[in-house]
Amino acid sequence: MNAIEEIKIDQMELHLLRHFKKNPTDLQALLSTGSEIIIMFNQEHDNFWGHCTCEECKDKEHHNHRGFLLMKIRLNTMIKEELCAD
Repeated sequence: MNAIEEIKIDQMELHLLRHFKKNPTDLQALLSTGSEIIIMFNQEHDNFWGHCTCEECKDKEHHNHRGFLLMKIRLNTMIKEELCAD
């Protein structure tokens, strides 16, 4: 991964964290997924943030960075809630 991609991922994580801070209902929806793997399926040839399922992209590498960020935020939130509950 190059430096520009790392910056894009960091910026997306900040965006998602701000979104969930402003939208607790969305955060609860994310938490309700439990430990499920989150894959951002699409048909828009977006294999960086998600996993394009079109015929043209079937043999390409699918990074699913947005799905991984959502799972990271979910896990960190669950850990934080667990620590605060004690």
